[in-house]
Amino acid sequence: MTKHTVVTRLIEYGMNIYAISKLVGTSRRVLEKTYAHILDDFVEREIEKTRERRLKHQFNITEVPDIKRASSNIITFPKRKTI
Repeated sequence: MTKHTVVTRLIEYGMNIYAISKLVGTSRRVLEKTYAHILDDFVEREIEKTRERRLKHQFNITEVPDIKRASSNIITFPKRKTI
């Protein structure tokens, strides 16, 4: 269980899968099969980072608005009862 946690954290921190395989003594293929879901999440986050960088560069802005965070700040009002 400790090995699984360590490998998961190393992937999340962006360490190369080949280096992880050498460090823990497991083949890259086994790691890719075992941790595929974590690797997929990591890849998605990296893609999102590049999207933000492109937008910042394209529009020369310092911060890209976070749509998810902005939508969570929307205040909803209760519906009025009709008679």
